[in-house]
Amino acid sequence: MPDALFNDKFSPPSPAALAAGLGKTLALWTALADLAALAGGMGEWKFYGAKYGWQFKVVRGKRSLLYLIPGPGKFTAAMALDREAVGRLDGSGLPREVVVAIRSAKKAPEGQPARVEVTGKKEEAIARKLVEVKVGRQV
Repeated sequence: MPDALFNDKFSPPSPAALAAGLGKTLALWTALADLAALAGGMGEWKFYGAKYGWQFKVVRGKRSLLYLIPGPGKFTAAMALDREAVGRLDGSGLPREVVVAIRSAKKAPEGQPARVEVTGKKEEAIARKLVEVKVGRQV
């Protein structure tokens, strides 16, 4: 994995730096962050080391809801799905290949990992649907 877009431990991304780094995907980032807030999440920047850099972590209560990981001109939306959320994947309308990838991923202690690299509206819609699957309702 290449070094993160923002890897200076002492400088979380400013809004201007985030906009410059994400480019055209900034609006999609903002839409997902807003969706997570509507689902009851609170976001904050967290530093995960030089290799992973700064990530925007959204928590709901004491549990992680969503990670937004900036990259050059794109970002990754990542989350862990518990057993109930994985059970909701079948009726979710998500593309079959996404469901298969999530179900076949190595399970983590937090749940089944789900990651979407967002480069456009199609991927943002998949990430949006995954957040809704995770919280168990349409947001």
